[in-house]
Amino acid sequence: MGKLGHEAGRILLKQRFGPNHLRRRLPHLVPDDPVFSTSANVLFVDVEGARLVCMDVRDGANYYGQVADKVVLYAKRSYRTGEYGANCEKFVPLGLNYSALLDRTTLSELANSLAQLRLSSQAFKRLVISLARLFPLLGGLLGVPTLSSLSCAPERNLSPRVLFLARTWAPGEDHLTEKDVNDLNDMRAACIRTLREHFGPRFFGGFARTPHACRAYPDCVVPPEVSTRRADYLRRLRSYAICIATTGLWESIGWKFGEYVAFSRAIVSERLRFELPGPIAPGENYLEFTSVAECLAAVERLLADDVLRGRMMEGNWRYYLEYGTPEAIVGRALYAALHQTRTQLKLNPRSASGDNKRPVPAT
Repeated sequence: MGKLGHEAGRILLKQRFGPNHLRRRLPHLVPDDPVFSTSANVLFVDVEGARLVCMDVRDGANYYGQVADKVVLYAKRSYRTGEYGANCEKFVPLGLNYSALLDRTTLSELANSLAQLRLSSQAFKRLVISLARLFPLLGGLLGVPTLSSLSCAPERNLSPRVLFLARTWAPGEDHLTEKDVNDLNDMRAACIRTLREHFGPRFFGGFARTPHACRAYPDCVVPPEVSTRRADYLRRLRSYAICIATTGLWESIGWKFGEYVAFSRAIVSERLRFELPGPIAPGENYLEFTSVAECLAAVERLLADDVLRGRMMEGNWRYYLEYGTPEAIVGRALYAALHQTRTQLKLNPRSASGDNKRPVPAT
């Protein structure tokens, strides 16, 4: 059971795995509704004092409309204002998305990892990672992405160099079509070619050496001796002050953007198609581009302007601490759900149901 600070009290949370409890909470849905799938990429929270809260971390703009009427709050990673019809007031931006784990496995996490073994094809990998993190030193040696290894304060004396390590998406991968991925891959490749040519040794970047990348963009892949494993990439990230972010699948804000903010880097990013919570804006937290020429100009500006680069790094560190940590992301959503419930009760005191009067475990 976790405890999350909230005003003068605490919110008590438990976690369940599997769809059975959720089916009972959403009886209007058929048993095989996609929202019950282990690949739904959604978390439902049922917290004392509020009804269900939905946290949706999928890449695209689509959402589970079939549950929007039944939740008090829908926190969406890929969020746009005004796109949710009659339920628009329930929708809020969830925030930055990237993978991170506690430094040390808790007993409850280990028990949950064991409970998931029969529910997901990825469960065995999660269990191994949980076991490794029982000993933080071992987890560190294995390069497990933990909270302490996934953030750092600005380093003013960091050499102004540029980093862009990326991947390609192959048609057919995860049911993707050429239309889904070609423009995305081509933009990344064009940035790699231009930045390599223009900045020489001040730029480090390229595609991971996947079969698709080697076949489609052989001039853009990293050398064979360069590891693009996530642990190695994160270690390398600490040495580069300026980092490049491009649009992800379905116009999403990619994991890299969140990692750059957590590491308080100066960021050059393709224009964001979705909204983030809090005070984050082009010109302050990142320089945006819509073409390769604009990307080049933005990088040149950050390389030349030490004051702008330093101010951006400091700003991203402040944003991360207030809006980008896992505690901030989850806590803000739960607080918004409780606030929404209180507002509804003030408008209609009789709307409180039995579900609002007793604590129900998080699902």
